[in-house]
Amino acid sequence: MTIELPEHLRTGPLAEQAAKSLRDAQSMAQASNSVPRISLKGREFQLMVDGESEAKFRDYLDVIVVGVEPDGGRMIKAWYEKGYQAGSKEPPTCASDDGIAPSSYVQKPQSQTCQSCPKNQFGSATSPSGKPTKACRDSKRAWVKIAPGNMMVMPPGQPPKAYPGAEKPFADRTLFGLNITVASLKNWSDHGKKLLALGQGPAVCVTRIVMQEGDFPWMDFQIAAWLSAEDAPQSLKLAEQRPWKIQYANAGLALNGPDAGGARQGVPTALPGAVPAHLQQQTSVGGQPAEVVDAAKPAPNAAEINKAVENW
Repeated sequence: MTIELPEHLRTGPLAEQAAKSLRDAQSMAQASNSVPRISLKGREFQLMVDGESEAKFRDYLDVIVVGVEPDGGRMIKAWYEKGYQAGSKEPPTCASDDGIAPSSYVQKPQSQTCQSCPKNQFGSATSPSGKPTKACRDSKRAWVKIAPGNMMVMPPGQPPKAYPGAEKPFADRTLFGLNITVASLKNWSDHGKKLLALGQGPAVCVTRIVMQEGDFPWMDFQIAAWLSAEDAPQSLKLAEQRPWKIQYANAGLALNGPDAGGARQGVPTALPGAVPAHLQQQTSVGGQPAEVVDAAKPAPNAAEINKAVENW
């Protein structure tokens, strides 16, 4: 069926006036909850696009982190009135994308501010191990692009295959949202400290996200490689422009849900511990060289997680 605009909406003063209302159409177009995201369901990395799994990866996933939210020492907040239910698609009862106040989409805000909210206080809930914790769950959100060379999980009988979406030019690759849940916050903080020691931000390196063994999905983060002199400027430009703030203005509702090696072809081959010349700035802190290779880490306990959260 062809839809044709009448003459009075194509030309003349009325057409110009009607064009000014395009912002409402843009708001409508952005109303979908379909934001590309990385799910950790089943302790696998799943790339979810339009609600469908586009690719799966085991053990680790190499990405370029172009943005982290919220800024500073704040956290994304999520509270479930009926408790956290693994596999549920229900959004949290109350949530905040900036850690300051409930988000606009929240139907049952628990307080005017996160700081004064009783659900956001330690001791408002008890962990499975019987220790005091917060009823409101803390997390960070990372915006990432997939690095080349990641091998997808294929059906039985089929050989491994590289994820084709990462073989596109950097600007054409899909931007994915990833929630860094409370169990992984300490490792996330450690990763940031290593980058700071090198005088670099996450947008100029390939971050390897390693799935750790345990009863729940938790991750470690390593510097796998540095971006080339060709890709680094594009990544830095994206990190500065932060287009997801407009393109995915509804990201909180879509993403704040329950889900939350050697050189390979297509991956920069500079040694992770040696910042290449085009990125060199600061390579030590207090005269001590920065360490960028992680040893195996034990699962975090409640005290470690709480300390990491307090230090953000």
